Order: sequence, then structure tokens, then C-alpha cells
Amino acid sequence: MTAGMVASAKPDGIILCPSRAKEVDAQVPDASHFYLVHAYGHLAIHTSSKKLADCWAAHKLAAAPNGQHYVRQWIRHWRMYGKNDSVYGEPEGRIANVRSCCACGV
Repeated sequence: MTAGMVASAKPDGIILCPSRAKEVDAQVPDASHFYLVHAYGHLAIHTSSKKLADCWAAHKLAAAPNGQHYVRQWIRHWRMYGKNDSVYGEPEGRIANVRSCCACGV
């Protein structure tokens, strides 16, 4: 149901895949948190844009308790396991977008 993602936004809410979250966190502790907040971003700002959901998640986490930690852990995970895609190209493109939106020095 989540197509291999930690979480997926659907019109009626979020679908979380606990086994995928556990797998991601085993690779890089706490990295799954960003993916969940990203899914909420799709719903919060009513968008299908991956870039905008990433930006929303980074911005919200920048001000949240332990938020910068979650962003850093996601960056570590995406750098090691991220794939090229049509939106960002290389994994570093997505990381640069998240860092810019976070504006939190990570």
C-alpha cells in the first residue's frame, strides 16, 4: 500500500508501513521520521509535489523539538540509500532542497 515507502499520503489520511520504517531506522536511526512528516506535508499543503512536501517537512522540523536531528538523520539516509529520480536527479539535489527549506544549518 505504501509502494515501499515509510509513509504514503492518501486523500483520507496517512498510510504508515511500520516494517519499512523499522528497516529505514535500522539503516540510519531515526531517519524514518522525516519520511512520515513529508507524507503529512502532502496533506497539510494539499500538494502532490515531492519538493513542496520536502520543504514543508524540513521547515516544520527545523522548529520542532529534536527536529534538526531528524533532518540530519534523513540526510544521512538519503545520501546512502537515495536514488536518482525525475524530480531531483541525483540524491544530492533532494538533500540541497531540504537543507535550503530547513534553513537550520544541517
